[in-house]
Amino acid sequence: MKQAKHLAEIYIFLEVAKHLSFVRAAERLQMDTAAVSKSIASLEKRLGTRLLQRTTRVVALTESGVIYAHKCKQIISAFDEAGDAVTKLHESPRGLLRVALPMTFAQMHICPLLPTFMEENHNVSLEVTMSDGMVDLISNDIDVAIRIGIPSDSRLASRQLALSKRLLCASESYLSQAGRPRHPTELQQHNCLIFSPRSSDHVWTFKRGQAEEKIPVSGTIRANNSIALLNAALAGVGITSLATHIIFDYVSDGRLDIVLPEWRQETIPIYAVYPSNRYTPLKVRTFVDFFVKHFAGKTALWTKSFSGRKGRGSNV
Repeated sequence: MKQAKHLAEIYIFLEVAKHLSFVRAAERLQMDTAAVSKSIASLEKRLGTRLLQRTTRVVALTESGVIYAHKCKQIISAFDEAGDAVTKLHESPRGLLRVALPMTFAQMHICPLLPTFMEENHNVSLEVTMSDGMVDLISNDIDVAIRIGIPSDSRLASRQLALSKRLLCASESYLSQAGRPRHPTELQQHNCLIFSPRSSDHVWTFKRGQAEEKIPVSGTIRANNSIALLNAALAGVGITSLATHIIFDYVSDGRLDIVLPEWRQETIPIYAVYPSNRYTPLKVRTFVDFFVKHFAGKTALWTKSFSGRKGRGSNV
């Protein structure tokens, strides 16, 4: 409250200093002349010095008044520049945008598009962090993140970019050698490539109609990165369970085949998340809008019905 009063006194002083007249300043500020005089007196008392020399005919700045007016003009100019800068932020996206991305999804689907985003928004600069860990946006001063899975942080706003789903896949070379499982329970006789940082056995869940199977699986490779499992599957090492946003192209060109396509695994939502507040910066909204538009057709591809090639042909 005191700071607001002090700022008001500065504005009044500068108006008097500009016109060298209490009457003219009062007219410009739509105030009583007595109120203007009282404000100047309060300011001088606060500073402990006289800013204006007053006579019945003349108002003049003292030496202190000249120095104070000069410094106050710089302060008011800085305020005005700050306001202009904020206004411009809402006219066009600009400034540093800090982005947190999941490693594999970023490498496959976000990073290839960043040059296009930068070309369309040349006043924005990017600081990109890629990690499969859950980065706290608030404490790390992150503007926006891409998350695989349903967001759980109530401090964050979110927009869904796409849906993907998890499917079993393997190379034809592995399936021709090890055989094609016909039921989830048969996976216990196969080399399963597992996404897991834990040493305990992994459990894969499958649904078909009302039936549900939870199958403990094991294999020669465990990894906390999907690309490692993808490469192993492509090399014919075993069967793995990966999201369609990772394997879609490899299934489409025949390098991987879908296993047990009639059994469903989990659906995987993909979101953009950002700190929840009333005024979302334009640079954040522009980034999110860009990728919402890009991924608009991906859900239909990534969640379509897939079938293995053996016996029924492929829907891919």
